[in-house]
Order: sequence, then structure tokens, then C-alpha cells
Amino acid sequence: RLGDYLSSPLAYVYNISLLLGGACFTLAMGGLWWQKHSAAANLLSRSGIAVGVGIAALGVFPYNELFAHQLAAIFFIANTLVMFTLCCYCFVSHRALCNLPLCLFSLLGIVSGIGLLSQLQWPSMNYASCPAQTLCLSVWFMWLHSIATVFAGLSLSATVYRLWHWSQPTND
Repeated sequence: RLGDYLSSPLAYVYNISLLLGGACFTLAMGGLWWQKHSAAANLLSRSGIAVGVGIAALGVFPYNELFAHQLAAIFFIANTLVMFTLCCYCFVSHRALCNLPLCLFSLLGIVSGIGLLSQLQWPSMNYASCPAQTLCLSVWFMWLHSIATVFAGLSLSATVYRLWHWSQPTND
């Protein structure tokens, strides 16, 4: 509920950060798409662009607009599952696109994304509230999923930079 304008005095900072973070994620994945490295990179970049749009949508539709926020969250989680799965595929078949840390964060993202979707109450598109003294799985899955997405995004942006740097001609 960090983005809830009614309960968080700095919600605008959080929501603008999501909007800018999503834009940066989209730009980085657009850079991978623009390089036209391979068919796998093309698929990975398109799924990454969708993830970036999902992150930005979470900033545009904060928790106060519940239905739009829930749709944006499901869109984001579903697209991260696609992106994480493609990262694991690239670890096996296109090592230039996915290193071991990215594969490990992708595995964490897959597990936490599936965990989030399994905790979702589909008719209401919301998570069950947890009593204060109990372990709330959906909260842990949300944090793990966020951490996996952030570190996967950083790793993918480093991959884009590395691939761009290697493709540039030298002046020797």
C-alpha cells in the first residue's frame, strides 16, 4: 500500500518512481530489441517491454484505483513470468543473453510469480488479508518477486550495454 494516497504521505514519490522505473525498463529492453541480436533476444526484449509497461501501469494506477491496479498487477506478474522463463531458456541456449546470476534471479522470479498467482483470489482479484501474528505468504512472494524483477532488470540492462559495446567497431 505504499502507493495508496490515502494512507501514505509519500505515495506520489513511490508512484512516480514506478512510472520512471517502468520507462527505464522499457527503454533498456527497447535497446535489446533494436540491436536485433537474435530471435531469442527479440522475444526476450518484447517480454521485457511488456514488463516495463506493467511497472509503469502500476505507477499510473495506484492502489486507490483498485480495479485498474489489480489488472495492472496481474498484467505485470504474467509478463514477468514470461520474461523470467525466457531468461532461463536463454541461459541454456543463448548464453550471451543470460548469465548465471540472471538465471538464478529468474528462477526466484518464476517461483515467486507462481506463488503470487496461486495466492490470488480470482473472483475479487485480490489477496486474502492475513492476521497480524501469522506468516503471510503473499507478502513474502511480493517482496521476492520485486527483488527478482529489480535484479533481473539490472542484469538485463548490463547485458544490453555489453552486447552494444561488443558490437561497436574499434578504431585500432
